Amino acid sequence: MDYDEFVTPPRRSPNCGTPRAYESGMKLLKSASLLLLALSIACAAESKGTEDDADFVANLDEAKADSFRNPTEHGTLIFGLESRASLEDEMLFHNWRFDLSGDADVDLRVLIDTPNLDTVMYLYRRDPGETRWGRYIERNDDAEDSVGSRMQLNLGAGEYSVLVKGYKAALRGDFRMSGTCEGEGCSSLEPGECDPSVYAPLPETDDCDYDLIAAMAGAAIGGDSAEVALADRCPLPTPARNALEAYVDFVGGEDAFNEYFQWDYDEPATAEMSWQILDTGAFVVSVDGGGDENAMDFIVDAAGVVLASYHHNQSPSFEACGAEDTECGILYITEMARPDVVTEGHETNINPGNAAGGLPSSAVLAVELFFEENELDEEDEVEVWYTSWEGAWEADNVSSVRVESATAGATNYEVAVGEENWLISRSNDEGPYSFLCEAI
Repeated sequence: MDYDEFVTPPRRSPNCGTPRAYESGMKLLKSASLLLLALSIACAAESKGTEDDADFVANLDEAKADSFRNPTEHGTLIFGLESRASLEDEMLFHNWRFDLSGDADVDLRVLIDTPNLDTVMYLYRRDPGETRWGRYIERNDDAEDSVGSRMQLNLGAGEYSVLVKGYKAALRGDFRMSGTCEGEGCSSLEPGECDPSVYAPLPETDDCDYDLIAAMAGAAIGGDSAEVALADRCPLPTPARNALEAYVDFVGGEDAFNEYFQWDYDEPATAEMSWQILDTGAFVVSVDGGGDENAMDFIVDAAGVVLASYHHNQSPSFEACGAEDTECGILYITEMARPDVVTEGHETNINPGNAAGGLPSSAVLAVELFFEENELDEEDEVEVWYTSWEGAWEADNVSSVRVESATAGATNYEVAVGEENWLISRSNDEGPYSFLCEAI
């Protein structure tokens, strides 16, 4: 029997069955196909090879890889919401944490958005008050015939850390981290029940300037993003939740939000949210209900007080402590959260003539302002302390600077240098910060 005869059913008359040779051939072909499928699955598993960096993640306290000791921190895992993340060149390890007060059934899952992205998930535990994590208590590579990861566990009271990485270090792509929690040990918050919120309209107090600048005077240490319906907002971190409350307020309340942003009648209205967490405890939060010109950014302090807002549209608006200069507001939202890499310095015997030789460009601007404001001679000398970093968007260089002289005292400046130069804030030791937003 040749190949064509084997795979093509012979013609049969209405009174005849299928020839036995064909039936036997088809059984043989089916058996061979099943064997090939089994072999292909086995080969696929073998072709993955060994996991990269597995020795780095076995024990959190003994980790050797810099990228693992400093993973991308997403903060608290919000049960019931999907947290978005990406494996990128500088973000190969991602971390979420959660606490349980007692026994609970926890389901942790990595949902893959980029084809062929293969993740591995590790879970660590420590007792409250402990500083060391030790070895992982659970690991999962492929779950349910997928290259995603999943853990379904009954856990006791404690602090937990979830780490997600690529099976291979070269893998790049997008994924979502999700989790559910059932049992007495879970958070007592139910959908629609929120802790008392400190959200209020933008403050207009004498301390607002100082609070805003103090909130932003820190480096970014993590962040997260999620699509959130109003009914699911309660478990959000307080600063993120209050930014959403402010957004709802801005569009006219919950009824208006649900009317404007319900794009699918079978689904509730939602907002796309992302937030950056600073080491001061403050959040920079972006909220977008969808459509054109509906995105807003908020600066919220650690207590949840909304200090500033910026509305993206063709006529953008920025509001913070009485300052309404839109361009400066954009600079403040985008530039003042300090990145991981900053330049710090302390210089003496500085004047406008030699400042450019030893200081970042924005610190030079602060020195020039100090000399002008205090009517110093160009030959006078001052002492300068600065923290400087590269601008993220419109500014080339940004600095927080303290300039001091024996005759004029000290002044603190926040300045940005780019196509335009900006004096963002000024203060001295005798009074609070003044949020100025002045183009220079």
